[in-house]
Amino acid sequence: MIRYEHCPHCSALNEIEGITKGIREISKGTARGGKKFDCRECGWKFSVIEAYESKSEYSLFQIDSDFRIDPSEDLFIAIPFEHTQDMEFEYDLIVREGSEIEILFLEEEEMEPLEKGNRFRVFSDLCKQDVVQDNDSGVLPAGRHRMVLREANEENEQIIVHCKIAAFGL
Repeated sequence: MIRYEHCPHCSALNEIEGITKGIREISKGTARGGKKFDCRECGWKFSVIEAYESKSEYSLFQIDSDFRIDPSEDLFIAIPFEHTQDMEFEYDLIVREGSEIEILFLEEEEMEPLEKGNRFRVFSDLCKQDVVQDNDSGVLPAGRHRMVLREANEENEQIIVHCKIAAFGL
């Protein structure tokens, strides 16, 4: 399939081959992946990143589950996010029963200080407090990470959270 797209540098119309889906992004330069092209007018290198027809076909992992935080057993739930490449993730959650929760994202090494009640590092731009319902997305670097769901107000009551998560390689 041959398509025509404008160069992001000079706006010249270029013939691009091999793009079978919709286009998610046309980026200056070639560092972000996608199919590489050179502008026929100015020689500028650019990438065309295809959109997913169905993101679930390309996901690194998916979760659709209820999680129970029972203060008599667990103080939090830790959901693993592990991969060898950077990942974009999206989640949708609702507290079905109980009080507000905190959503934390941290590296696996920080789980021990969290469990011991010590200070620990988080990806602060991804964390949220006093959540009853939320849907959001973000990016995590390659590695072993955890999405932690825990009671926000220490009311020592059972909490049930329904959570859908999907992660995609970048």
